[in-house]
Amino acid sequence: MNYFRRYLLIIPIIFYYSNVVALNIFNFDYSDSEIWKHDKNQYIRYEDFDFNEYGLNDHPIDLDINVVRYGLSSLRWKSDLSDNFFNSETIFDEDNISVLSQFLVEGLGEASAEKDIIFSFEKVKERFYGLKKSSYFISGRAFYKNGRLNIILGEYDRPRNIGYEAAYDPSNIGIVGYNLNHGSRELGRNEDLWSEKKLFLIDGLSQGGSNNDHFGWISIDLDKVIKSVAYLKDTERKKELLKNRKEIEEVMSLSNYKHNNTVGGVEERLVVLNSLREKNLISEDEYLSKRKEILGDL
Repeated sequence: MNYFRRYLLIIPIIFYYSNVVALNIFNFDYSDSEIWKHDKNQYIRYEDFDFNEYGLNDHPIDLDINVVRYGLSSLRWKSDLSDNFFNSETIFDEDNISVLSQFLVEGLGEASAEKDIIFSFEKVKERFYGLKKSSYFISGRAFYKNGRLNIILGEYDRPRNIGYEAAYDPSNIGIVGYNLNHGSRELGRNEDLWSEKKLFLIDGLSQGGSNNDHFGWISIDLDKVIKSVAYLKDTERKKELLKNRKEIEEVMSLSNYKHNNTVGGVEERLVVLNSLREKNLISEDEYLSKRKEILGDL
């Protein structure tokens, strides 16, 4: 019985050190290919690809960081709940965009034509009205070819597996590395996921890759995307102005304002007029003109 108890005590120790060894064994050295690294699961690095089959990339290439950031920000999933581009879900969060745009520009500026750039990020999403937070991974590859920045997603919203981490690192001595999929030019195991994800397409964006059947493959014509988003912003601004104009006309043409020339009625109209000016819904000239008109009704 004593031997049995001793054996039970030894098992956790053996398990602990075997995992330490395993973690060290599988902690590959990527120092020669790394562009940026935060931890085992958050990095940007170079990777070889089969250029004999797919052709060489157009690297190195000098890109403007603000243009790349703009392009990444334009990647949004289309939702059945809204047809508004600016209200749709972005693929990358702001932190991802900031890091990825910076180091993509750096990496693509130095990459050879035989290299892709692979990336992986962890992002946190709030659930239950912010009461609970969950971590997810997004990973993929990027390259520049035929005048377009190409993003091929491998993982999207892959949740952290607490059970997996506990098994490989029961003592919580470090971060457990995941075997993340960085996408491929070929159709992959996650194609069912991408077929359910529809990109909010605007001029300059395409989804589907070279054969229009790889929905995890997104191509970005950066110059066209900038113009498209600027056009959408201008359209939204005009819609908002039109909406505000209609509200102004309705407010200023109400019968009780138009015909109520008592001091109280005029005062109420002036209050509304001041409110419109404070909200920048009317110009200063319009304000002065309408104020003169209201005071003239006394």
